[in-house]
Amino acid sequence: MIGLQAERRFTGILPQLLDEIETEEQAIALCNDPGWIMQEKKNGVRCLICREYEQITGIGRKGFTMPLPSNLGFDKPGRSFVVDGELVGENYFAFDLLELDGADYRKRTYGERIVTLQSHLNCLATHCTIESKLDGLRFYKQIKAEGVVFHKLSAPYLPGRNGDAIKFKF
Repeated sequence: MIGLQAERRFTGILPQLLDEIETEEQAIALCNDPGWIMQEKKNGVRCLICREYEQITGIGRKGFTMPLPSNLGFDKPGRSFVVDGELVGENYFAFDLLELDGADYRKRTYGERIVTLQSHLNCLATHCTIESKLDGLRFYKQIKAEGVVFHKLSAPYLPGRNGDAIKFKF
């Protein structure tokens, strides 16, 4: 494990949590709204990753450090960052950017954060157009994915539930 602390410690970094919608009609309405993007919902463990110099730290949904698999690919020299994502077995799927090289991105819009994340780190496929979101919704349902997540493009990153990130489970 990398970034493993001798004991769990509180980091002060808390994730933005997902609100939930119940019906496919609600999901289709979000697909048709250009103010929202969509990504596949992965079924794993919510995990933020903080990289400072060569120290890699996993952070769970309650803000405490957590162990990480050793082969996530963050062990090579590179940028400092804090990303939010889902740990599925030995794979990490980033979907949001909180910090990059000392700059705080939390107050920037999700649209700005996802573009920056995509240009610097690997992240989940993002569906931005109405057609792509509707096609993605059908595809993820067909392959029996866990569901999809919608992010409001104009929203800052705020810890807790606030209506700016919404999941729809199949």
